[in-house]
Amino acid sequence: MPIDPVFDRAFEYLMKHEVLRYGQENAVHYTSDPDDPGGETNWGISAKYNPGIDIKNLSKDGAKAIAYQKYWKKIHLDEVTHPAVAIKIFDTYFGPMSGIAVLGAQRALRKMEPCCVVDDGKMGQETIMGLNRLAWDSRGAWAFLTRYVSEIRDYTLKHTKVKYQAGHLARAVEIPEVDHDDR
Repeated sequence: MPIDPVFDRAFEYLMKHEVLRYGQENAVHYTSDPDDPGGETNWGISAKYNPGIDIKNLSKDGAKAIAYQKYWKKIHLDEVTHPAVAIKIFDTYFGPMSGIAVLGAQRALRKMEPCCVVDDGKMGQETIMGLNRLAWDSRGAWAFLTRYVSEIRDYTLKHTKVKYQAGHLARAVEIPEVDHDDR
């Protein structure tokens, strides 16, 4: 797997939420919660969305490789210049709110600049260029992220089971702390 320091930080950001979910530093990452729509899950990788993977015996490195290819690269987050923006979109796309990840980014961009981006839920070149143009420095990234977390929060309230809502809301509104120089 190619080395991408921003992806590495993004994956560790995801795992932080897993540790918080279980309330201990050495969390057991395997779960089989009957209420979880993804079913059997390990290191954030669920059986439902990853058929053919031995979820119970999945290693952290194996989960990281899947996350890199299936989530990070699939929506071209390696092309997003501001690390906090890439990490937050990845966190949303990888987690339980994947349906709003790119669409929420597009809606947030349109609130900042009403042209140039179509709300189609696809991470195309127009969306990537919009992210890189408007969120190229800390001020622009902060402006984008505050609008983005608002989109994610609203989606979470409408589409998350009550059992998971508090955790998903806390995750939705958290903005990763990174330096622009990390890229």
